Amino acid sequence: MTRIHRIGNLIPSSSQKKVADDCIKQVAEKRLAEIISERERERAGILPPKKIRDSGGKMMTEHVVDYLKSLEATGRDTDYVRNLRYRLTILVRDCGWLLPINITPDSFESWRSKKKASAKTKNQFLESAISLLNWMVAAGRINQNPLTKVKKVQRHPVRLRRAFSEEEVRRLIQVSGGSRAGYLLAVHTGLRRGELKSLLWRHIYLDCAAPYLLLDGRFTKNKADAYVPLHPEVVAELLGIKPDNAKQTDSVLVGKMLPSMWKMKSDLKKAGIEYETGGRRVDFHSLRHTFATNLARHNVHPRAAMRLLRHSTLDLTMNVYTDSTGLPLVDAVNMLPRFVSQKDEHTQIRTQKSDSRSPRQSQTDTARPSDAFAQIAQIEELWRKLAAVDTIGHEWAIGCLARTRT
Repeated sequence: MTRIHRIGNLIPSSSQKKVADDCIKQVAEKRLAEIISERERERAGILPPKKIRDSGGKMMTEHVVDYLKSLEATGRDTDYVRNLRYRLTILVRDCGWLLPINITPDSFESWRSKKKASAKTKNQFLESAISLLNWMVAAGRINQNPLTKVKKVQRHPVRLRRAFSEEEVRRLIQVSGGSRAGYLLAVHTGLRRGELKSLLWRHIYLDCAAPYLLLDGRFTKNKADAYVPLHPEVVAELLGIKPDNAKQTDSVLVGKMLPSMWKMKSDLKKAGIEYETGGRRVDFHSLRHTFATNLARHNVHPRAAMRLLRHSTLDLTMNVYTDSTGLPLVDAVNMLPRFVSQKDEHTQIRTQKSDSRSPRQSQTDTARPSDAFAQIAQIEELWRKLAAVDTIGHEWAIGCLARTRT
């Protein structure tokens, strides 16, 4: 009986159940009122959306991880993602960006002013931060990008280069000593210093009708395999420096074969070449400019030059790497077609010479004023007659000394 009595006490009475139901109802009504009020304040702009409020309490390191995962999921390049991770990690740590609310223009600009780096590097950090914040805006994690009005650092060209002349390259090779192979490879392939440093014997193909090198994309700037045909001078040089026991994994250029800048300055001095003239300098990368300019000097098609230099745009090949001051402008003009036969040209020259001396001139070759005006009139009349029967076929325009262009 005692046990039955105790179980009976656990069963709530109807009045107790009604009280419990009323409490649950009041809590639900209160929560509903809060939700409605919250939505109304969100619509009025008084309160940020719940997703933004939740994201605001999330650490920036977590946002960075989510952003990078989304990039990997869309198939972005591994190197691109790695570089973003490096820059964003530094910014979050050094700028004190613990939470999204901590990201301000002042915090970034203060960090940027203290960082010792080039304008290009500083702008890359800004671009990385902006790309993260734009993603957070699109994902509904923040209302707006706080760095949109931060301006990039103005980039001023640090180095203005010029191409070597052909004679300067010959003099440089003559005094190069052990660096001859490096200079020849650079000027005949256009490979950058880092690419030449990565060159292994397995990249060189000499036992074929048209020798070439094929450098792995891991070592090139644009991450694409570099195919470069080899000049006969380069082939002979490589055959001369290749050890008998060379392994496929051995470096091609060892020791001083790839000269340091100190060594190159010494070689320039020996060759009588000024390191800097007229605000433009010659350094190792100038050999790549020389390669591009030599292609233009010898009438290589611009598209072929673009492929050999492995550029993404023709503008980069023609306007940045091709040194127009080294192009044969006089030869270019002389190569243009002739429109007057040599016989007619010589007759015209003799006529002009005979007309240049008036029979009325004194023995001292000094013409009187009246004779001078007569001479000018004769030459002008001759000009008009020649223009009227122009061999190109243009008609004479009345009241104009020039031909009508078509």
